[in-house]
Amino acid sequence: DVDRMDYLVRDAHYTGVAFGLVDHARLIHEMQFYEGNLVVGLGGLKAAESLLVSRFLMHPSVYYHHVSRIAETMFTRAVQDLINKRTLDPFKLRQMEDARLFEMMRADDGYAGELAKRLDERRLYKRALHVGIDAVGENVMRYRGKVERVENEIAEMVGIDSSEILIDIPKRPEIAEMKALIKVDGKMLRLDEASNIVATIENAHQDNWRMGVYTIKEHRETVRKAAQEFFDTKKGTKQFRLTDL
Repeated sequence: DVDRMDYLVRDAHYTGVAFGLVDHARLIHEMQFYEGNLVVGLGGLKAAESLLVSRFLMHPSVYYHHVSRIAETMFTRAVQDLINKRTLDPFKLRQMEDARLFEMMRADDGYAGELAKRLDERRLYKRALHVGIDAVGENVMRYRGKVERVENEIAEMVGIDSSEILIDIPKRPEIAEMKALIKVDGKMLRLDEASNIVATIENAHQDNWRMGVYTIKEHRETVRKAAQEFFDTKKGTKQFRLTDL
């Protein structure tokens, strides 16, 4: 995916992390068509591994970093609020420039406007709870489409307004390129079949997932206790280490 190769390098550069170095030229040079499929030649295996390792490392450092998740959740909720109030037409959203969308958020005199102001001033919500799947279990995914109901319940437990709580339950992490095809001795194999490194990354990548419960600074401790009770969390979220590779 050329677009992903491009934004991997850009994201690494602008966030200051050192995970974006990929041999794009080698990888592109080794791409070929085989029986109607775009595949990678064996000579591009190491470049493909390097790309996937970089993407894997970028997730906890950038894409799944708690500050990124909090800002994204606040932004998403502001957009949802504008749509719910019919201030924003969802069908026009895809054609809208970022500047215009932010302008609409800032002009709002309600919840969306408050979130936009916090984003502008970098007064982000804080982590009340930030745990992995081992702490909450697979069943937590059933709440993905019901986060506002969960926010209401936790808010009632604490005695605060539900607008001061945000629940972030991302989908399980996936790097589709791990299933890309590579030509080995005339046979087609998936990258995770041809490379032990890629297979290991695929398993380890699941440890990057985090569920977040965010709130304003003043309610952090009380919301944490209520969220732990609601989700029946267990202690000891596993932290993935490079030495596990």
